[in-house]
Amino acid sequence: IDNLFHDAETVDDEEYKSRFLGALVFEPEDAEIGAPARYWVIDGQQRLTTLYILLLVVANELHERGEEERAKNLVENYLVLRSIDGPCEPKFRPTVLDTRQFNGLLSGISNVDVQFIAGAQGEDNGRMKAAASRARRLIRDRVAGLEETAATEWLWRFADCLLTGMRFVTITLGDDHDANEVFDRLNTAAVTLRTLDLVRNEVMKVTSGSLEQAQHIYDQHWIPFQEKFGEDDSRAERYFYPLGLTRDSSIAKPETFDLLSTRWKTMRASAENKAPSNLVKIVMEDLTEHQEAFIAFMHDGSLGLWRSGISGDDRKMVNQRVSRLRRLNCPVVTMPYLMPLLTGIMKEEIEVANGLELFDVVEAFLVRRALTGREPTGLHAVFRGLWKPDDLRVGALVARLETSTIVFPED
Repeated sequence: IDNLFHDAETVDDEEYKSRFLGALVFEPEDAEIGAPARYWVIDGQQRLTTLYILLLVVANELHERGEEERAKNLVENYLVLRSIDGPCEPKFRPTVLDTRQFNGLLSGISNVDVQFIAGAQGEDNGRMKAAASRARRLIRDRVAGLEETAATEWLWRFADCLLTGMRFVTITLGDDHDANEVFDRLNTAAVTLRTLDLVRNEVMKVTSGSLEQAQHIYDQHWIPFQEKFGEDDSRAERYFYPLGLTRDSSIAKPETFDLLSTRWKTMRASAENKAPSNLVKIVMEDLTEHQEAFIAFMHDGSLGLWRSGISGDDRKMVNQRVSRLRRLNCPVVTMPYLMPLLTGIMKEEIEVANGLELFDVVEAFLVRRALTGREPTGLHAVFRGLWKPDDLRVGALVARLETSTIVFPED
């Protein structure tokens, strides 16, 4: 439930255009004339159960908020098979020992006459009902504090993210397929392809003419960049998307590498000096622009500001703000705004006093939301497009952080 809820939120926030949830493997039953096709689920039972439960909870929440038509639309089009002269049969059935809990969840559907599963078995309470309770709590926490209209619009949009933003590949087995073999082969773990690997290859591919030269450039430029993140490569992996958003605030996460690669090809093409060492240097300067700021906020909580012309007192105040944001675990979605702000202060392009006030606004926003029980969700769409000249003014920043679906708690 948590994973699917988060995936749908990333689509709602436009961090992703869609999320791929893997392959579903079905084995068809012999068709009956006049009856809908039926399939046994060989692989994907848990994912389909989770999706069904979350949609069911959304429909119930819509109904409780007076959105009867939308709730009925969701149930009749996606959760049950419509029936003209009798109760509607659910489109999905769980395993036998979950049928009693499943009937309990179906009993929460209003405005639609639903046919319960006959001869239900298993416990009255268990993981299925617990999952529904978890989904209900996540949804209610997300809309807490929103006006009623904004809450119902978010629910309807969230349902759309579940229905159109979650993608599967479906495989229907034939008579000559061994269901167990297909299941085992599909669930054999593979090595994940990381953005870090793609970026490294893109940076270094101009050095392919000489192995000795490539090794020298690799040691001189790439190794220091990667070592700054420490031994945990996941730190570097998290850096690329916020960096990409500082270049183009409209990109979705899977588009990060394509954006950076296209950008670097353009930069290299316009360079007068085409020597491999210079082409790598050009890319690494672009790649490392906000690295120190990212590491400070996400990992270290301090900066070596002695290299800048900022006074000692100002350095202390800046590092104090950075340390506080680090200790409250500021979400990575804030980085497209905080990284350029801190980099601008380091380069003395933004006045320290102004920067400190802006840091305080972001900190107050995050702390107030935490104290009032609001999770740092739904913030991606706000922070991704925040870096505009007006956003360097405190009043404008406060106004931009307050939206129809995001609450900035008052005093």
